[in-house]
Amino acid sequence: KNNDVGHRVIFIFIGRFGRCACVVNSGRGCIGLVIRRQCRLATKRKTKQDNSYQQRKTHLLQTEVRPATLYVVATPIGNLRDITLRALDILANVDCVIAEDTRNTSTMLQHHGINAKLLSLHQHNERERSEQIVERLAAGQSLALVSDAGTPGISDPGAILVDSVRRAGYKIVPIPGASALATALSASGMQSIPFMFHGFLPVKSAARKKFLESLLEQSGTLIFYEAPH
Repeated sequence: KNNDVGHRVIFIFIGRFGRCACVVNSGRGCIGLVIRRQCRLATKRKTKQDNSYQQRKTHLLQTEVRPATLYVVATPIGNLRDITLRALDILANVDCVIAEDTRNTSTMLQHHGINAKLLSLHQHNERERSEQIVERLAAGQSLALVSDAGTPGISDPGAILVDSVRRAGYKIVPIPGASALATALSASGMQSIPFMFHGFLPVKSAARKKFLESLLEQSGTLIFYEAPH
């Protein structure tokens, strides 16, 4: 409500069937844009498999996959083709893919013609599962960590695992790609420097109000994730 400060705010709404970003400028009107993820929709209607990866992989030099290494792989937040060739190489060749939701990841992998062993890791089992994953690395396995959409560990499971793997002394390799916050910011037309990303706001209204009030004097663009449900 403080128009003198001229806040620029981006809310990225995280829903069951995808991600959409609503860009709000408190002092200069309102802009909206949408980023839809089609991965889970594919479970309700059959989509044509994208065999381009399988067709080209025999003709291209594949990314080397190293043993006893955890690859942190960014996955699409919108179109299933918004994934890098390097990410596909990694996902196709590691010993196991660690997924936030194995159903979502299976749909994405099948779309690209990749068959991989899957292991679930989510907010309810991350600490316990991290111990098992470190044991797999100790046995020399190569592993890939993915979330449902975007980059693992950024308002998604993964940070606890990465910390455990780093403390155990094993190599961690990030595979860059899609990020909801960077995508929304790039299309907003708002000032990109400085910006502050705060993830999800508190669920309870009183805590949320208190947190937002603490940001009233902040300058720059503020970015939040929000769950519409």
